[in-house]
Amino acid sequence: MAGAQPDRPDLYVVARLLERLWREDGPMVKTRLQVAANVNYDVFSRYLEWMVGRGLVALENSTNGHERV
Repeated sequence: MAGAQPDRPDLYVVARLLERLWREDGPMVKTRLQVAANVNYDVFSRYLEWMVGRGLVALENSTNGHERV
């Protein structure tokens, strides 16, 4: 189950991610958001995939090649 999406996500983690995005003026680089939420990158990736699947966030590519949330 290491690569699977969380069935019952920790809502505190979801809230930290969404709050950080809400406070930002624009899209954030994924790594910066992961550090701000204080979770490791594997956990962050699963939560991000879960939130994208539910329409809570969207991913976009920037001109410098970094994907932003």
